[in-house]
Amino acid sequence: LSLYPGHQHSEDALQAIARIFRANDLYAEAASAYSRLMEDYPNGDKTSQAYLEAAGCRELLGEWKAAAELYELYLKKFPSYPGAKDAQRKLAAVRKVIHHAGLLADALPSGKKASALYEMGQIVYKELGSPQKAVGIFAEVADQFPKSYQGPDARFSQGACQLREEAFEAAREVFERLIKD
Repeated sequence: LSLYPGHQHSEDALQAIARIFRANDLYAEAASAYSRLMEDYPNGDKTSQAYLEAAGCRELLGEWKAAAELYELYLKKFPSYPGAKDAQRKLAAVRKVIHHAGLLADALPSGKKASALYEMGQIVYKELGSPQKAVGIFAEVADQFPKSYQGPDARFSQGACQLREEAFEAAREVFERLIKD
């Protein structure tokens, strides 16, 4: 890309690089590559999809405000594209996550913090369709608030997410821990 920045396949190569990063769980690098694609090819064929992919990477990094900004930009620039409806749905879910994250920053009793964090995990899992990110959130609820009523539910949800990700050994360990606790 550095040697032939204007080459006819540069846009495709940059998209491929971003996808390789994402496939290897290198979300920050993937988001950067998608951002470069958006900057270097603002009117390119791959640009609209790059906004959505970059937003997804920001979600997986827990960078909720950055994800929301990318969805908002997508909707502003590509309101009639096929991905607009999905972007609106995801933007609404990300805004809910941001709201719950704000609750966690407040001086709340531990039960309310457990509820806010658990709800955040549910939104990430069910509305954003990201069991990979939800695993960490549910584990955090179960580890930080084991005596709350969300503790066991969060541990179960953690295992369910791992099953969905086909992390069978990790799920088995979580369910065995749930039984022991």
